[in-house]
Amino acid sequence: MSGGAQRRQQGATLLVTMVLLLMIGVVAVSSLGGSGRNLKVAGNMQMRNESLAAAQALIEQTLSSAAFTRDPAAGGPPPP
Repeated sequence: MSGGAQRRQQGATLLVTMVLLLMIGVVAVSSLGGSGRNLKVAGNMQMRNESLAAAQALIEQTLSSAAFTRDPAAGGPPPP
């Protein structure tokens, strides 16, 4: 193999290696962004579930209060 051909081959190897490293970097960055979005979704789901549980507890408290039993139209939650 002549010196010029060997240099071209080494240059092609360097170019292929750099393209592969760039592709790996892009995949890594995109996966980090995806995990951040997943974390936000999980946090929102947890907040939603906690809100629903608090609302359900207040509904149950209101329905079981003596004031609601006497007059359902005036039923609000009992004073703290």
